[in-house]
Amino acid sequence: MHCPLCGGSMSLPETNRVERAKCSEWKAIEKSVSVGDEYSGTVTGYYHLDSDAPMMFVLVEAGPLLFALAARVRPPLPKLGEEVSVRIIRINQERKQIFGRYLGLAKPWSELTENLAVGDVIGGVVIGHHRNLTFVRAMPEGYVVAVPCNGGTMPARGRYMAVSVKRVDRERRRVFGAFWSPRATEKNKEKNNTVGGEKIDD
Repeated sequence: MHCPLCGGSMSLPETNRVERAKCSEWKAIEKSVSVGDEYSGTVTGYYHLDSDAPMMFVLVEAGPLLFALAARVRPPLPKLGEEVSVRIIRINQERKQIFGRYLGLAKPWSELTENLAVGDVIGGVVIGHHRNLTFVRAMPEGYVVAVPCNGGTMPARGRYMAVSVKRVDRERRRVFGAFWSPRATEKNKEKNNTVGGEKIDD
């Protein structure tokens, strides 16, 4: 198996997942990924393990995107398959490569969303779009919320939005929501005297 970034030989436990990283077209990736962005991903392998700072390869899944990035890391090294946090520090447009900085182990998705419930309102930043969906990364937790925009105007990438949680699929690790506004909530209260399906006490 060869590294999708540098072409070097590497040993990976999930080579099929790394190959899947090529499924996302580079045009879609470069539109949604910027230097300074932080993501969580899965450690899939190492290159130059005999060096003081080997290259760690991380597979990131962010909304509809699946891409690989490389980051230098010093011992102790994260284990293969562990979730880590990374910050993008360089994007090589010509060679279609992404490089990051290792920030530490990431909290498991189940822990990040442990107290998340339908009706909760969270804040986050728009990280991209796919078909009729807008993807918002919850801040500071980091999980991604998919928001349908059927016929509506999609907010620009980087805009901070409030989202009301509509469904949490813990088996597939997916969160779905709708854009929230105090005006819409107040209108709903006047009409039905309910918010999120629950009775509101006057």
